[in-house]
Amino acid sequence: MSPAKQIILIRSDYITNPHLLSANIAHVSFNALYAEMPTAYGTEGYVCSTLDYQEESALSEWLSNGQSMTILRVKTERELIDLTEKLSKFTPYSYTLGDGTTTICSAVGPVFDNDVDHLIKFVEKML
Repeated sequence: MSPAKQIILIRSDYITNPHLLSANIAHVSFNALYAEMPTAYGTEGYVCSTLDYQEESALSEWLSNGQSMTILRVKTERELIDLTEKLSKFTPYSYTLGDGTTTICSAVGPVFDNDVDHLIKFVEKML
């Protein structure tokens, strides 16, 4: 089984503040998974969300081995959208963040490295 990672795409023409960058990375990373979690409402106002996955899945590999993350810098909104769409074909987990007028960043995965490395090998790594 190939290692798995979550891929974060950040627009270099939009985010320059390091605090905003950190907040956006955390936001999209969490929500890529959370968006796929069904929510159940229990007694006394408790909310329970569960993440179901198969044992040999990219998610299982990722959770078991340190939650590796690759952060990539893209130059434009169009590049971010196009690459997010291509990567999303390999996983149900993706989330895109915008400010109401433009797309800022996205998270995709976890995905198996060998499924997506050919799509991202020419994209500049940010961290």
